[in-house]
Amino acid sequence: MVCAEAEPRQWLDFTPDHTQRLTPPIPCGAPAGQVLTLVGAGREGTPSFTRGQVSGRVSATIEHIARAFAATVAARPLLCRVTSIFPSILEHNISAERMLEFKHGLLAVRKETALDFHACVPSISEASFERCIHLGLPLVIGLWPLSHPAKLAVEVIGLPEMAALRYRFQHDLEEGLLMLLRSLPSE
Repeated sequence: MVCAEAEPRQWLDFTPDHTQRLTPPIPCGAPAGQVLTLVGAGREGTPSFTRGQVSGRVSATIEHIARAFAATVAARPLLCRVTSIFPSILEHNISAERMLEFKHGLLAVRKETALDFHACVPSISEASFERCIHLGLPLVIGLWPLSHPAKLAVEVIGLPEMAALRYRFQHDLEEGLLMLLRSLPSE
């Protein structure tokens, strides 16, 4: 889990009115800071980020960030499907105005997320977290279709000799994000 500020992040929580807490929040950052916690969204047992108040002062780790981010993204299959086809298909079929509006929103979300991560792990700069998010997006784009192959591909990679070609979206995304996060320079 990662720390953040008070306003809910709608792009990660499509059903903000349904917030059953799954795990206790891990406080980080300033005293009486606020954290993103994993909560149920839409169906029981589905993790998502939402922001909530917490007391105390405990720092999050890059492992917390990678785990919570991967779980949140993996819990949103529609977001993953759309993200995986956006650059190659959807961006070819929208107006310049709509694309500009979307890209501005994307930049704002990336910047806000980098700020949130930096507040949790101050030894890594906001700019470094922005770079990690920038490089993490292609992981989602590529891992989603690889981990959700067509029926025939499922049969083929189900063969024992094809085990090295299998992908597990959430696990592989978390592992990839953690590799990126570990490579970030400390301040």
